[in-house]
Amino acid sequence: MLLFLFILLNFQLIQALFVVTAPESAYTIQYGDTVEMICSFPVPKEDDLNKLKVSWKHFLTKDQQARQVTLFNNGREDFLSQEPSYKGRASLLNQELKYGRAILKIEEVKLTDAGIYLCLLQLDGSDYQEITLNVQASYNTIKTFSNESNNNELSLTCESLGFPEAKVYWKQNGVNVSLPVNTSYIRNKDGFYKITSTIKGVDINHQYDCVFWNKDLNEETKASTKLSEDPRLSW
Repeated sequence: MLLFLFILLNFQLIQALFVVTAPESAYTIQYGDTVEMICSFPVPKEDDLNKLKVSWKHFLTKDQQARQVTLFNNGREDFLSQEPSYKGRASLLNQELKYGRAILKIEEVKLTDAGIYLCLLQLDGSDYQEITLNVQASYNTIKTFSNESNNNELSLTCESLGFPEAKVYWKQNGVNVSLPVNTSYIRNKDGFYKITSTIKGVDINHQYDCVFWNKDLNEETKASTKLSEDPRLSW
């Protein structure tokens, strides 16, 4: 019994010595950029790198099955187990392992990359950390066009893609307007919000601004339009 207790206490001590930490518990990245998420662990001996096992998994939500982003085992990265959507985009910075840093690099970040990442390391013990990745996409490109109805009523429409969902409002010569506005929100297959907003009863003598307000990004983008005498032309 004493021998068993001695072995158990020593095993718990080994486990306690191998601790994984995360300098950042959450990252926020723009769509299309590159992110490097870091887990730190006790600096290994050079001979121990072949024994080290590093696994990065991705959960879209805690209830969904994990996706294997990258796996380092037996001294090399195992790309055969990698989720196809990460191939060519996600990798472990192997040269950093000898410094006690398991860094996951993801290039050309997609909206679907957002979620919870589990960094699991094993070497004479095991430990893990959870890291949250938030992905945002600015409404930088705003398309505008005009239309004239059968009763000669002029309308302006603006449209843009982004994430997360933004609010749209209109200004006339820099002042908020109360003209009839119809705004629709559609989520496409890539996860972007396609937002289309139309204002009716506009006047060719005024300039109109279509403003996208993204609260989560604390960001405002806009497109300015002034109609010419020909409502099909605007600048």
